[in-house]
Amino acid sequence: MKKISIIHRQSFIPGVVILVFLLSVSIAHAQEIQLHFPHFAGQAYDWKIFQGQKEVTVRSDKIAQDGKVTLIMPDAYQDYRGMTRWLLKKGGGLDMIYTGKEFFVECLSEHPGPENIIYTGNLENDYLAAQGNHQRTILDKLGAVNHMLQVYPPEEDLYQVVLKEQGNLRLQFEQTQAVRAKSQALYMRPGFHRLWILPGG
Repeated sequence: MKKISIIHRQSFIPGVVILVFLLSVSIAHAQEIQLHFPHFAGQAYDWKIFQGQKEVTVRSDKIAQDGKVTLIMPDAYQDYRGMTRWLLKKGGGLDMIYTGKEFFVECLSEHPGPENIIYTGNLENDYLAAQGNHQRTILDKLGAVNHMLQVYPPEEDLYQVVLKEQGNLRLQFEQTQAVRAKSQALYMRPGFHRLWILPGG
């Protein structure tokens, strides 16, 4: 009897090891996107991916009452890499790059925007968001410079200084656009990655 129980234990241990390994591989394969948008608790949403010009809804659900959402790519689309869109049915939403890695997005404001949507664990989204913020800063400066050029007459010394700054800012903007375009080409169609999609957008 003792010999039989020893044989059963020895054959049981490799089976447990294989089962644990398969479970760990399965868990590692199912990467999660964690979202926290407490001001939108209870709202219905769709999570979409893009295949060519076609939108595919991979999940539809509601935001939990604590404002949290866990997005897991379905098995049929596990190899997908590219742009995704989390779209609230009442309006608004978020463009995100999906790389198959886990990351976290949080916004504690009831008015989401570039300044208060925070990505953690996704360098691609961080980088493109930073580039977008840099472009907005340049455009704000260009707006101020253009206003000054309307106020000062061309014969004043300050006009020439401001005119030169306008040229520098335009060059900076073109350079950031070129860098951003190269990054976007890896994952997106043109015009994507608005940090927060306004209702009707």
